[in-house]
Amino acid sequence: MHNESLSPIRLIYVQMDRSERDHFARQIVAFGDRFGFKTSIRQIPVDPDEITFYLARNNIQFWGTKNSEQATQKLQFSLAFYGQFGEPSPSFGQIDPLMKSLKSFLADVPGLTITKEQ
Repeated sequence: MHNESLSPIRLIYVQMDRSERDHFARQIVAFGDRFGFKTSIRQIPVDPDEITFYLARNNIQFWGTKNSEQATQKLQFSLAFYGQFGEPSPSFGQIDPLMKSLKSFLADVPGLTITKEQ
């Protein structure tokens, strides 16, 4: 599981119209499938916008969490790559191509913008 004390290796913040939520979720799953991640998605029934994505493989884990308030029209998520606890940390050389591919998958979501990248 994600260790809050670990800093992300790469992190992006994205924003999209609420109407694109399901398309966004499908693209995260497709990305995970394409790159051999085990994928877990949690969605709270009382708030279908409250989604947490967790993808894991070897020494890499990926977390996506909603950052926006319920009353806004736009949904905002943070998406981050981390090392697996107890495993050798992945290199930027391993993470950067994954980040590039993630952005490519997300480009298929109409109106999605990357608002910040670290």
